Amino acid sequence: MWSEEQIADHVKAAELLLEIKDLAFEFIREREKISEWDVQQFILKKFLEFGLVSDKVPPIIAFRESTANAHYFPGKDPNVIADGDLVMIDIWGRLDKKGAPFADITWMGFRGEKVLEEFSKVWDVVLRVRDESIELVRDRAREGRMPLGCEVYGVTNDVLAEEGFGKDNHYTGHSLGLNDCHGEEAHLTSFNEKELFRNLGYTIEPGIYLDGKFGIRSEIDFYVSGDGDVVLTAGLQRDIILV
Repeated sequence: MWSEEQIADHVKAAELLLEIKDLAFEFIREREKISEWDVQQFILKKFLEFGLVSDKVPPIIAFRESTANAHYFPGKDPNVIADGDLVMIDIWGRLDKKGAPFADITWMGFRGEKVLEEFSKVWDVVLRVRDESIELVRDRAREGRMPLGCEVYGVTNDVLAEEGFGKDNHYTGHSLGLNDCHGEEAHLTSFNEKELFRNLGYTIEPGIYLDGKFGIRSEIDFYVSGDGDVVLTAGLQRDIILV
């Protein structure tokens, strides 16, 4: 479990990531032509400016069909943005001090005046999964117990099946670590039958990934206090950001 200082360090890291995210979307908005690589390098420079460090894996910046790959990283020939493109920004980092935990967020953008209906429909499903997962954690905390990892994952699977997307092909979330954004505790998956821990940070990051087309993810951070309060530390995206 995290100490009070570690919780404060995580909250500060989450605040800084949100600020960098805003700057990255503005960086995209101000440029007619920009590549995934350009955005990734901009974010890494902001990490230095803001006193954040990360692990050995660079931020995920994806345009267009690259968003369909849950773990996409820009290569030698990165996509250049075009009208009608989805944009996925997944960044994680921690304060540059010993024992500081990670924060980890994913936000979505769109290059155009109005988000295409095919994207907005999938976005609504992802938000439903995210919000119902948060509510499950709250319900269990009110009952005086922590949810099992597989219980949270079950929300993802049930909603996606109900909405016609079949079985989930990605985990629902993970614990947050000190040396890596993925902590040592088990992910929120179908096979984790352990209770989550109080005063330890986790992500909830449901996504829908349509091969060769596009993917949409929303990722938030939270912890459950010793008193059973569910504390969201990295904001809740409600609408896809126009860039």
